Amino acid sequence: MKVANTTVAAIRQQPLIPLIFAAIALLGLLYSLTGQIKTRLMDERVTLGVGAPVLSPVFKLDPDRRYTLDLEQVHEQKKYNTWASLSVAMVHVESEEEIFELEDNYWAERGIWREQGESGTWEEINAKTRFHFRVAESGEYRLEMALSEHLSRPFITVQARVSERKPVKLHWIPMLVAVLGLLGLAAWAAHRRQDTMCNLLEDLTAGSTLQILGKRYTVMDVRIHEDTYGTRPGYEWRLRADDGEERYLAVETFEYYRGWSEDEIQGRYLMIDQPGVRIEPVPGKEEWQARTIEQWPTLYEFDADNSGLGKMTTLFEGESYVSRYQARIFRDAAFPAPSAAGKRIVEYVRYIDTQEEEWCVMQILSWRDIESINFYKPVGA
Repeated sequence: MKVANTTVAAIRQQPLIPLIFAAIALLGLLYSLTGQIKTRLMDERVTLGVGAPVLSPVFKLDPDRRYTLDLEQVHEQKKYNTWASLSVAMVHVESEEEIFELEDNYWAERGIWREQGESGTWEEINAKTRFHFRVAESGEYRLEMALSEHLSRPFITVQARVSERKPVKLHWIPMLVAVLGLLGLAAWAAHRRQDTMCNLLEDLTAGSTLQILGKRYTVMDVRIHEDTYGTRPGYEWRLRADDGEERYLAVETFEYYRGWSEDEIQGRYLMIDQPGVRIEPVPGKEEWQARTIEQWPTLYEFDADNSGLGKMTTLFEGESYVSRYQARIFRDAAFPAPSAAGKRIVEYVRYIDTQEEEWCVMQILSWRDIESINFYKPVGA
């Protein structure tokens, strides 16, 4: 019984789910950022002195908004070793009720420091005030500003600003974290699709069908590889196309170097053999050291890290056959990464029990090259 499998499409769509949620979170982020947009209600430059306060223009405030009062002394010409005490009150125009009052000291000092025979100048300035506030009722308001006392500074010029923003319940920081986290999850899911496809193929049995690079194949038998180093078992499937062509699809574990790492790591490789190619010895080198391929004149050198002894179990028509082998791997330059689709490695296998030898060229596939899978399930299974 053939069972159509939709997991190939699901693998393709794995990053879409976190991407969709990332888009939703991005909308939430944009909405939350609207609460950070400020609108200027008043922006006046006033000169303050001791005595009667200076009144600002009238502006309207509402309880559902948040407001910021910014004061900054304008230094037309800095005068050091002076200070002035600033007094500011927010007043409701209609009721003349004082909503709040604040005071701040502005100063500018400069001096000379001396230490262990060295000297220099220092200066210290305080000339800015920021105050966040809300109001209890809608209405018109104004600022009353004056100097309460001073030292050698009877007048100062101040830039006074009142700005508003409409708060939202959704804070932008958690939304930003959600967007970045979901985008990271989508990237991780996209990166994992090769491993996911390799894991899926492990369930292939004889009678299952696949479409690889536009061609349909049927699985004839399954071979399971185990090496003496205890790495994850490898799988090999003998395939037969509708036109009678036979090929081998394999999932193997090899060690390779990442570009930024000096340590070898293991990766799962999805590969298919390249029939009809000639593997030639290299003049001047021992047979086990290097090989070349007639169609692609690249030097493939022996890779000791991925070579060794192993055991293969073949499952065919309900029977299993075990054979021991010695494998030698040849690669060009550094061993390619699992994602290096199109790259090739050369494999030599000698079966210890029969002394038979096999040479083959395996091409690395991308998970995208497996276009569809129909698993074979025996009736009643």
